[in-house]
Formats: sequence, structure tokens, C-alpha cells
Amino acid sequence: MKFIPLQITTISPSKTITFDLYIYFKETYLKYQEAGTLIPTDKLEKLTKQKVAKFYIDDEDIHMYQTYIQELMNEKLEDQDLGIEQKVAVVEGACLTAVEQSFKNPDSEKSYEMTEVAAQKLKKVLETGPDALKEFFEKKTIDTDLVIAHSMNVASLATRLAIRVGCSDKEISNISTAALLHDVGLTRLNKQDQELFKKHKEDMNDDEQRIYGLHVKDAISALKDRPWVKKGVLELIVNHEEVLTGKGPNKLKNLTLPIMILSLVNTYDKHVTISGMNPRDALMEITVKHIDDFEHDIINKFKDILIDEGVI
Repeated sequence: MKFIPLQITTISPSKTITFDLYIYFKETYLKYQEAGTLIPTDKLEKLTKQKVAKFYIDDEDIHMYQTYIQELMNEKLEDQDLGIEQKVAVVEGACLTAVEQSFKNPDSEKSYEMTEVAAQKLKKVLETGPDALKEFFEKKTIDTDLVIAHSMNVASLATRLAIRVGCSDKEISNISTAALLHDVGLTRLNKQDQELFKKHKEDMNDDEQRIYGLHVKDAISALKDRPWVKKGVLELIVNHEEVLTGKGPNKLKNLTLPIMILSLVNTYDKHVTISGMNPRDALMEITVKHIDDFEHDIINKFKDILIDEGVI
């Protein structure tokens, strides 16, 4: 039996589960809740207090989980009486679950579909107003891989920026999905080279920059021949490191607005997530060291979002 992890926040005490739930304890997967039952609120709360971040399901139940989480997100987002905190929690959980699966199985259609659905709900919750973005950044997610946490931050910020600057619905959806998946190529680097993710490009020597740039090409290898991957999403993933000065892996200088949004936010959040800068200092870093890498108008709109929506 092969097990798939999913964020505990994607399971609701008010919705019957259609699959068995397991927890991982002392190197063993233990059945925690039977399919066809409701998981009591007190059991969920107890796990949360114990800082248990994940449930597990049998790989063969993935389609039932996909249906479950899509229905749950729809119910939560359409509930006018539900607070933004609960809506953000379930959407974030769905995004983190989908990204983790995509990173483990980048050529899996099921994983891509999960990510695309989660991205659509991310777009929807962020369209409700500024409180949603602030809530994403005030949440502290337990037991989240650094790259996946970065992907979540980039997705929420880039999606909100795309909404603010007036991108089309198609562009926003592509940006949301691509932002969640933009570092999928890192999974194909060896463990030593993956550590380069924790360094800024300006701190890398030429050989390190060349090696790190391979994660873009590896993303192409993982996704380009997959008919379910949208062309616009792939284009964004391939070019998420590109800047106007032409110093990206592909040496691209003419950037579309969606590419610039994703690249700007990716650069910004690496200062926050990797370097541990506070959001205000990271913005200062962008306006000082990266001022020529992006159009000034886009930088200013990004600054406005961070200030207006309470991130800094």
C-alpha cells in the first residue's frame, strides 16, 4: 500500500470522509478514521494541539479525495457566514497538499489536476478582498518544507498582484498554477545541488548559477510533453527566473506581464523565506538591488499591495 500525505486542514468535521484516514506514528501508518464517517471536532483539535500536520490516505483513494476537497472548498468559499480564517485554512491546505504531490510526482496528471483546482480556489479566495492575503501571511503552517512554503507564498502574492494590475482571468489562473509549481524542477537536481535554493543568485559563483539554472530546464523535461499542462502555465514556469536585465537562465529580456509578476514575487519571497528578512526589509532589497530587473510601475504596485493589505 502506498500512502499520500494531505494537510490536516483539508479534512472537516462537518463533512463525511469517503476514504480511510491514517496517521504516521513510530514509523507505522495507523488507521485513524474509517471511510463513511465524520471525524469528531475534538479529535481534530487534539491532533492540532499535538502539532500533527498531516493525515495520509491510500494512493488508490486519490480520486475520492480530489472530489472531497473540491466540494469542501466550494462549500467553505460559498458560506457567507464563515470567517476568512477558515476559508484561507482549507484553501492553503489544499494548495500545500497539491504542491507536495506535484513535487513528488511532477509528471503525474492527478497531481497537476489537484494543483490546478487548488490554484482556482486560491484565486477565488484572494478575490474576496485584502483580508485574505493578510491571513495567508499571518498563518504559521506546521511541518512545511521550505521550498513548498516558498511556493505557497509566491502563489498567494503573485495571484493577488495579478488581480490588482488587471490581468485577465486566464492569466490569473495560469499565474496561480505556475506559482505553485514554479520550482518543480528542483526535485530533479541532486541533494547537494538542491541546497543552492538557499542561496541568492548574486551570492553564487558562475558554476553554481549554471547548475541552479538547470532546475528551469528540468521543469521543462518534467512537464513539456504532458498534454494536461497548459501552455501558458509551462511558459511561466520556464521563465520564472527571468529579469529585464537578461540575467536569467534563459537570458530573456522582453518579459510579458505575467512572467514579470511571477519573477518579481519569486525574487521578493526568497529574501523573506530563505534569508529570513522581514517583509519590509525584503521590499527595500527589491527597490535597491533589483530596481532595474523589473518595470518600476510593477514594483510600485507590488509595494502598494504589501502596504495596503497589511503584509508589511
